[in-house]
Amino acid sequence: MKGLQIGGKETQFKKGNLPHNHLPVGSRVVNTDGYLVEKIADPNTWEFVHVRTWEAVNGKRPPGHLLRFKNGDRMNCSIENLECISRREHMRRTTIHRYPKEIRHVIRLTRKLQRTIARMEDEKQD
Repeated sequence: MKGLQIGGKETQFKKGNLPHNHLPVGSRVVNTDGYLVEKIADPNTWEFVHVRTWEAVNGKRPPGHLLRFKNGDRMNCSIENLECISRREHMRRTTIHRYPKEIRHVIRLTRKLQRTIARMEDEKQD
């Protein structure tokens, strides 16, 4: 089958043509993690909107710090909804160890039950 060409040069993009899904600079979309991102340059340079908002008002984040949405809404990128916290503070706020011993025990048991149910559902589907 020498010489057989499928989809040769006649099907390739011509110079200057853009694909049907091309987005212009300034476009905003929600990425797969649920964050709002904005295209800042071609061909494919994107930045998080909440980071741009924070840096426009406060400058660069210090090393070891991250931005947090105060109300948990990743679509609300207003400066009033953003706070810059250290990774240590973030861990303190989100770790299971912030709860009393009894509640930590219940959380662990609940997660164990959820894993068991998921495993049993997977085995049932096989």
